[in-house]
Amino acid sequence: MDYRFDEALPVLQRTPAVLRELLGGLPSRWIDATEGPNTWSPFAVVGHLIHGERTDWIPRVEHILAHGDAAPFPPFDREAMFTASEGLSLGELLDTFARLRAENLDRLAALKLTDADLARPGRHPDLGAVTLGQHLSSWVAHDLSHIVQVARVMARQYTDAVGPWRAYLSLLGTQMAQMTQIAQKTPAATPNVRQAVPFLGVRDIEASLRFYVDGLGFTVTKDWSPEGRVRWCWLELGDAALMLQEYWKDGKPGGAPEGRLGQGVTVCLMCADALAVYRDALMRGLSPSRPFVGNHLWVTSFTDPDGYRLDFESPTDVPEGTVFAELADPA
Repeated sequence: MDYRFDEALPVLQRTPAVLRELLGGLPSRWIDATEGPNTWSPFAVVGHLIHGERTDWIPRVEHILAHGDAAPFPPFDREAMFTASEGLSLGELLDTFARLRAENLDRLAALKLTDADLARPGRHPDLGAVTLGQHLSSWVAHDLSHIVQVARVMARQYTDAVGPWRAYLSLLGTQMAQMTQIAQKTPAATPNVRQAVPFLGVRDIEASLRFYVDGLGFTVTKDWSPEGRVRWCWLELGDAALMLQEYWKDGKPGGAPEGRLGQGVTVCLMCADALAVYRDALMRGLSPSRPFVGNHLWVTSFTDPDGYRLDFESPTDVPEGTVFAELADPA
């Protein structure tokens, strides 16, 4: 679904009224409720939406129109509401949000934007290249996600009070389908969680791709490449997968933690034949560790450009501690 002004604006117009109907006049136990430490209450969410109206949505539209992608947006403080809303009532926040939203929609209308303007480029301080259409779409999705958040926070206050009905209420954090199957004594469905995929932050993704693709033989099956440069990718080798993402700050590669990124991190890839991986890697010019037998597994290790260690392992009945060079016929 692509962004359309005539479809998006009615949603933005309704958000203040939706929140007023949901929250206005409720006891404080609902308004101040949270999901635990460091989570937001409905009161905090409304304050957050106000800060977005003041410093994010229309100011960034105007920033794109004035500067394009030549200058990044000023950073947005997601938690500014904890100070800005101090001492105010929820009624005051709801009134302020409704007023600012109406003013911002008037400002947007006054700009007389067209569908052609949606492709105008901008630059996010963390995400990099964006378009005006993506920014406006995020405004709508941001509203809806926080409405869902408010409803979820409120519903979870009755997590224990609903008793056995919790099995039917997925918003309370239960696995509804699984609980229903147990109650009905039906066979379990296909597991919901399918795969654990390591997500590795890297300093130079081009160097990492040379190691993983040219060296180890991984294939890039998905990627995100704004401005023609890969920033994130999904790699596959057989049934194994990895994700790589380049650290990015202020519109360019950077912002990685100090020191060796992969310190203490090992990804184990179980194989049918780890020795074949070792031989192939040597032919590709890599320097894997000499295979040895540990825990009834052949193990050969690699270290990528950021210090992440990859162990390729395969079952064997060769004696523990055997090193590859000790075998006359290593196959």
